[in-house]
Amino acid sequence: MSALQLEAASAVLGPLLEEVVFVGGATIYLWITDPAAPPVRATEDVDVVCEVASRVEYYRLGGRLRERGLQEAADEPVLCRWRSSEPKLVLDVMPTNPDILGFSNPWYEEVISKAATVPSLRVHSFAPPLRPYSLQPSSLPGKAEGTGIC
Repeated sequence: MSALQLEAASAVLGPLLEEVVFVGGATIYLWITDPAAPPVRATEDVDVVCEVASRVEYYRLGGRLRERGLQEAADEPVLCRWRSSEPKLVLDVMPTNPDILGFSNPWYEEVISKAATVPSLRVHSFAPPLRPYSLQPSSLPGKAEGTGIC
């Protein structure tokens, strides 16, 4: 399912792909190379990090996301969530600047600087170094399920 999610996100984002880096559960299958590894847990959303310096820039990015068919998920407590109905997609767009949405994670800047392109999908992704937080992104400070924080 993760490959299909990334393909859907790639299609929806189109020219915006150059401005985001895919992270989180939907990307795990890209960097696990052990054929004996257990199956990757399915995820409901696709997470991307974007480098924007101000709230104004984030709102401009939001306008471009709307032009691509995405809508803010105002009915959900997650501040950075966007949805597309066709293809069906849940996309969390997280800025590197903590002042924009009121939170960030320490590795967002590193994600941007060390992203690698996945040619077959035309996406930028980040394979985190093996640290406890790279195995469970939702356990990071600032990402708490059910709190409205991505």
